[in-house]
Formats: sequence, structure tokens, C-alpha cells
Amino acid sequence: MIRLAATRAAMIALAATVLLPCAAQVSPTATPLYKINESLGGVTYTLRNADYGPFGAVLGQPAFSPSYSSWILPVLDDNGKLVLIVNGKEVQIGQKARNADGWAISDDGRTYAGRVELDTGSDHGEPQYLLVANGKAYGPYAQVELRSLGSSWLAWGEVRQRNKASAFTLLIGDKIYGPYEEIWDAEFDPRSGQPLVVAVKKGKTYLVGGGRETGPWERADILRSRDGRMLGAIVGDSRSMTAMIGNASYGPYENIGRIWTSDNGASVAFDAWKNDQSYLVRDGKETLVDWVDIMSESGLLIYVAQVRGKHYIVVGDREYGPYPSLRSRFAPPGGVWAVEVEVARGSSAMGMIVTSVGEFPGQDLRCDGTTYTWIALDEAGVASLMRLEVVQP
Repeated sequence: MIRLAATRAAMIALAATVLLPCAAQVSPTATPLYKINESLGGVTYTLRNADYGPFGAVLGQPAFSPSYSSWILPVLDDNGKLVLIVNGKEVQIGQKARNADGWAISDDGRTYAGRVELDTGSDHGEPQYLLVANGKAYGPYAQVELRSLGSSWLAWGEVRQRNKASAFTLLIGDKIYGPYEEIWDAEFDPRSGQPLVVAVKKGKTYLVGGGRETGPWERADILRSRDGRMLGAIVGDSRSMTAMIGNASYGPYENIGRIWTSDNGASVAFDAWKNDQSYLVRDGKETLVDWVDIMSESGLLIYVAQVRGKHYIVVGDREYGPYPSLRSRFAPPGGVWAVEVEVARGSSAMGMIVTSVGEFPGQDLRCDGTTYTWIALDEAGVASLMRLEVVQP
């Protein structure tokens, strides 16, 4: 019986396997980019129907722009000196090199940068690096860091000095900034693609980006959203601070709370304090509030605030309230938002669940992430457990 049962189970499994629909085989398409040809005479590259070389050595593979319309290839000539092949044209750097990496190039081929390790002729001592950008070499540096996003890039090189602090030179596009004592932070704006850098010079903090250096401030921090996108920066000192978002500045304030933006970045909101009073700041417009909580759902900013002792909910252009009191509130990502409030009814008050899909009598609002629940009591004294799905079809 045991053997029969095992055989039967195997037959069922086999039948299930046979009956399963076969997934269609998907093959990626291939577009040739380049070909490497090695011979006794050196290395030759065939790229875009043209041959380049032979070279004494190739320092890595070609690097391509975001759309693959431009390319750059670092090679060595017969004397071991660096030559860049940029869209088929030779750019002489004239320095002996051991390695080259981290290349970034724009789609039009006008701007490019990479890190080059120098051939010092000795295996002893610390390595030295060049920052090569747009045909020019900067350095030597003890270290070079290069970051890129699409066609934008930034880089900095570190100079170590005996008995002195390191000095950093910052290069964004074709402009040089510094020297700085430290590079604190760097990020790319996902909308413009342009970088923003927080750097320190003579003990003060500066912002570098948009073709200029601004400051000094006692402090400067890059603002990031919950998903890591750069929103802007906060600058100031221990007494005041200003939010710089896009092309607008907000402040100064004594303190700034968490900053929210709509999905398209068109709307900006935060809570702030000045003169010992609390404000809701929406796209630069200040509203004096007792307190405010800001939430986000499906790209909309939701404001829950108390103003002169009364409670309001504001979503886009629509305002709910005023309410005598406000209790629990939820705004799950991609779902229905819901707030439990108290509504005056003559001399008494009743609970109300205000949501983005309607208003419902009830109290004790709860959310487990997928379903809202609350208790509703009708005029006959019958209490019902109400349910509402967070994500509506």
C-alpha cells in the first residue's frame, strides 16, 4: 500500500506538471556595441563601424552616455601616457597612468569626467590620482570621488598635507570650487538632474550647486523625502533657519518641522515656529495654528490642524470642519485616508469617520493596513462593526 500510494502521488504530480501551461520563452534583443581585437601589434576596438588602435594597453572598457549616443575609451599610447578616445576623437592627457575608472559622459559628448591612477614608477607609497574632466587633468590627489546621475556629474579630489587638514577641490561640470576642509553631503535633484553639495570652509558651511556657492551658514543640511529624493536644503544657525526648495526660500523660522511635497513637486508644506507661535506653511502662505499634522496619500497633501481650538481637515482645495475634537487619523500609501472626528449635534456630540470616499457615523476607528474598522450605533441602539477596505477597486 505504501508503494502504491507513493506511485499514485508521483502520477498526480506528473499530471499536474503536464497540465501546467508552459510559459513562453522570451529572449532579449542584442545590438552590437563594440568588438575587441587583440593581436601582437596591440589592442584594436571596432566601434560604430570604425576601427581604433592599435593601442599599447586599454584601461577598461568603453563607457557610454545614458542614451548610448556618446562614448569614451581610456587607452595608453606607446609611451604609457593616457589618451582618451571621445566619440572617435583622440584627446591627449599626457600623463602616465596605471588605471582609469568611473567615467561619465553626457549624451552630446561635451562633458565627461573620470578618475585616473597615476603611474609614479614605484609600487611604494600611497597611490596618486587625477581627476580628468573635459580634456583637462586636475591633481594629483590622494583620492578622487566621482558621482553621476544621467548626464550630470560632480567630483572632488582630496589633497593630504603633512601636519595639516586635508583640502578638497570640488568640480561640478566645468567649474571648480574650493578648497574646502570637508565635503559633508552631496545629492542630485531628480527633477533637474543637477547636484547639490554641502561643504565646509574655514569652519563655516556652504551650499554648492546651480553654478554658484552660497553661504556661509553655521549649518546646512540636504532635505530628502521619505523615499530618498532630494527636496532642497535647510540653512541657518541655532536661532533661525530657512528652507530652500526649488527656486523658492521659506523663512527664516526659529524651527522647521518635517517638509512634505506633492508627488510632482509643485506643492510644498511644512510646520514651522517663530515668535513662539506655530504656523502651517503651504507654498509660502502662512496660517497661524495651534498645531498641525501633515500626511500624504496618492500624491495629495492632507492637513489636520487645530486653529483657535477648533479642528479642520484640508485636502487639496476642500476643507472639512470645524469639529469640536479630532481623534485617530490614518493615510496609508496608495489608499483611502480616514480621520475620526467629533461632530456637534444640538447639545450633544457624535462620532464621525471622515474619509476620502465619504463620511460615516461611528467611533473607535482602527486600521490594520488593509481594512478600516469602527463601531456604528444606530437610533435603535444596535451597534455594528463597520469595515472599509483601505484600497478601493
